[in-house]
Amino acid sequence: MDNLNIPTIFTDEAWQQCLESFLIDLARWESLPKLIDARTILRQFLLGRDPATISRETIDLFCASETVHGQPSHHTTSRRRAIIISFYDHARASGIYQGDNPAAPIVKPKVPHLFNNPDWQACLVAFVEQLRSPETRTSYTNTLARFFRDPERTPDLYTRAEVETFIRSAQSSQKHNAGQPVKPSAQTINARRAAVASFLGYALDYQVVGDDGRLHPLLQTPPATKGIKSEVTGPAHRLLTEKDVQRLFSVIPSMDARGIRDRTMFFCYLMLGKRNRELRLRWEDIQPYTFVENGVSREGYRFRYFAKGKGQNWQYAEMPEPVYSQIIWYLTATDRLDTIKPTDGIFVQHYIAPDGRPVGFAKKPLSSKAIREIFKKWARAAGLDESACIHAFRHFNAQMRYKCGQGLLEIADAMDHSTIATTHVYLQSLITGGDPGAALLAARIGPLVGTM
Repeated sequence: MDNLNIPTIFTDEAWQQCLESFLIDLARWESLPKLIDARTILRQFLLGRDPATISRETIDLFCASETVHGQPSHHTTSRRRAIIISFYDHARASGIYQGDNPAAPIVKPKVPHLFNNPDWQACLVAFVEQLRSPETRTSYTNTLARFFRDPERTPDLYTRAEVETFIRSAQSSQKHNAGQPVKPSAQTINARRAAVASFLGYALDYQVVGDDGRLHPLLQTPPATKGIKSEVTGPAHRLLTEKDVQRLFSVIPSMDARGIRDRTMFFCYLMLGKRNRELRLRWEDIQPYTFVENGVSREGYRFRYFAKGKGQNWQYAEMPEPVYSQIIWYLTATDRLDTIKPTDGIFVQHYIAPDGRPVGFAKKPLSSKAIREIFKKWARAAGLDESACIHAFRHFNAQMRYKCGQGLLEIADAMDHSTIATTHVYLQSLITGGDPGAALLAARIGPLVGTM
């Protein structure tokens, strides 16, 4: 680390130490050319400036400023911004900087202009902004943009027949079926219906000022989706059996960094039963906690996550000791336990040299897409059905809870299900015909009423 040639940029000792620790960290997991590039960018940008008062506009101007070769390319602009973002993230994690990252782009929902009527367009903007999930925002806006094609026509003028035609229409795709129209699946039909129905339902409660000066609902007629029933769908993926799980883990190596990571990551999904994006954990998300049950306290660990449908608030769940121990084993085996920082991801990308030697690792958690791809790789190696997916771990967790004797309400709570009907879908393959509980019920009730 002595050859980093860290420049003296700040007179403030705390900020200078922050810069030094940032570049030292960078040197651990980036190549020398990238380290030199980052050092140059930060020196050019920060020299003579107070990093605590730098504005977003100043950063924008620097990222777009000319180089010795003229106007910067998109790659150069993006590279500059990425380095500055990383530096401020490091400063925030170190406690040197308390504000929002001024280099990070402002994330705003992208709302298409669908209606020339200002009230309906404002309603659309408000509807999109209140959607909690980025995936839902993208899906719904794309669907609404395909349905509401005429900006001069307001949604209250569309008919049920038009909605029926749209949600069941075959659409062409460049990626599927050689560009020919593809008949929509039941899941696609339901997704289209849900997008239109949600927007029109929101418009029923959206208030606008009428000609009489009073507030009125924007949509004053029955929504065009009224009476359109959802299609019956089968399982979206193949359920995993206990033998499937054994086969999957048998092909994952336990002696290299990526294999240890994947074994630990999949074990967490199996044991905790959370959705893909809910286990993109950082080290600070795992916390010691005192649990109290029936007046008796015990020490353990919990983890925090954003649950689907629960709003942008932290949710907490217990992390069983075997899961915590497995994570500690993974971090120890990959030489990360002593250096991991609160904001570092737990399951991260490991960089491997051509000779198989580990050369470093990323700081951010693996993306949901990367986790899906990792699962697919091992699922193919294990010979599992192509329809198997990472979400199957969640169904497996619910079914194992049921087999272990946990009640339906407890399972629904562990799954973060808003209704027991959803939990029933997870368990319906385990429910057989007849009434297997009748004999047990008779044994409990019989003595109470004096029958045999």
